[in-house]
Amino acid sequence: MFNLHGMKRYKNILLIDDNVDDQVLFLEALKNLNQGFQCTIADSSPQGLTKLLAYQTPDLIFLDINLPAMDGFEFIKHLKKDENYNHIPVIIYSGSNDKNVVMKSKKAGASVFLSKPFKLEDLVYNLGVILNLDFESENFVFDFFTS
Repeated sequence: MFNLHGMKRYKNILLIDDNVDDQVLFLEALKNLNQGFQCTIADSSPQGLTKLLAYQTPDLIFLDINLPAMDGFEFIKHLKKDENYNHIPVIIYSGSNDKNVVMKSKKAGASVFLSKPFKLEDLVYNLGVILNLDFESENFVFDFFTS
């Protein structure tokens, strides 16, 4: 179904999402891809920033927008200011697919906007595609995924 070669480049993932059901679905989708991903979970943006310092630097960050204490856009602003982490692709993982939110995500510096799906198989498929993207390519452009 997917070229699994590309997925090997992105093994360490940081998921920042305060919704436990969404966290469980995300972890189940990664497990279904069967590629041995390591996923660290943070329930808030401040906790995500703390985990950036405490754990191995992630290859990708999946970030909800509506978070307690600091929203996802503010998190991206902090991340992009730090030369140790500003290279990490950020995938907005949101329950919204409002065009204004999508464009604000792009402007903030996100690489991809992924609308949270309702079905596991949709998330597995979208993650499979996203994890095969070449974020470092000069031809890479902001992308939007919805179910």
